[in-house]
Amino acid sequence: AFGREEAKNYAGALAALRRVQTENPLNSDILQWIAHCLRAGGHNQEALEVLGKAANLSPGNTRIQEQAQQVQIEQQREHASQLFQSGQWKAALRELTALAETPGERTTHRSNLLQIAYCHQQLGNLNEALRHYRSGLRIDPGASWARQNLAGILYQLGRYEEAANEWE
Repeated sequence: AFGREEAKNYAGALAALRRVQTENPLNSDILQWIAHCLRAGGHNQEALEVLGKAANLSPGNTRIQEQAQQVQIEQQREHASQLFQSGQWKAALRELTALAETPGERTTHRSNLLQIAYCHQQLGNLNEALRHYRSGLRIDPGASWARQNLAGILYQLGRYEEAANEWE
């Protein structure tokens, strides 16, 4: 299993680990490893179920709890991205905001600020979009598309001199 995982053959590692698990069904470390391989293969829901079993075997194990939290955050991120890509601005904004408020997601929140700003812009919440674009651009000043959107919002709000400065 280790060799297959090292080779990024997660399906092969998973098959080997499942065989080992039949002989050691109460080993939470094997279950965590299985969850890792499931997660690497994109099977987040199944990974959560396996982590739930591991947590029952090792109550209070922070490593299991952290891994489960990361899987949940990945699922939430995927869902927010799907909503964003499909133009479901209210739902995407709700998911991105919830994700930004998740403990331990401060760095991800920084990268989501511009997406949050764009959702606000699409919903006509120009002042909120302005606030988020400014925060996001302080972190990522090279995001030219966001700077253009910010300039457009400033123009719409009648703040022409600021808009001109952003265009420059």
